[in-house]
Amino acid sequence: MLGESTLSRLCFPLGDSDKAEVRAEALRLALPGAQKGESQELCFVPTGRYDTFVQERAAERLRPGPIVDDTGKIVGQHAGVHRFTVGQRRNLGVALGKPSYVVAIDAEQGRIELGPVEKLMVGSAELGDVTLAGDLELPLSAEVQVRYRGTPLPARIVKTPGGARVLFEKPVQAVVPGQFAVFYAGSRVLGGGLIKRAEHTAAAPLELSP
Repeated sequence: MLGESTLSRLCFPLGDSDKAEVRAEALRLALPGAQKGESQELCFVPTGRYDTFVQERAAERLRPGPIVDDTGKIVGQHAGVHRFTVGQRRNLGVALGKPSYVVAIDAEQGRIELGPVEKLMVGSAELGDVTLAGDLELPLSAEVQVRYRGTPLPARIVKTPGGARVLFEKPVQAVVPGQFAVFYAGSRVLGGGLIKRAEHTAAAPLELSP
């Protein structure tokens, strides 16, 4: 999300060294953590159990609530929305007799909604806090990645009064407000924005104008 003026003044202490080279140098110097395993989680939750961490640190803010199916029927109860993420399929605490996913989380009401995978499919998303490389402007076509381990997918990004809108060439799964959408052209980062709202669809792929 940094602008060109900031990027132009950045100095990276590791230069062009890749991970293997840095690891080898750390081992040679016997630096603390040189043999530590790979981590893609929150560094202050080494166990990876975010639910336990939240329960230990903010138990007074947790509250139970209903689990509902896609018709609004209450099918179970949960001990706190911190145990769930959109797209989650396992450890739901209920069995509906068919594959079900967390399709919505209402933190204010403490409500978890389950539904079929089709309910996770998104055709477009509204973005805020949009940043672009200095030589670019909207609209543009790019590959857009919406999850850390996701695959960049073809999309069209158009300007809106509040930021931008991403129109995916084909519906994608589990586009979550609060996360970032990043625009790519090959290995180049073109820009990105904060996902404010996802528009769900189970319809045919969108037809995008050139």
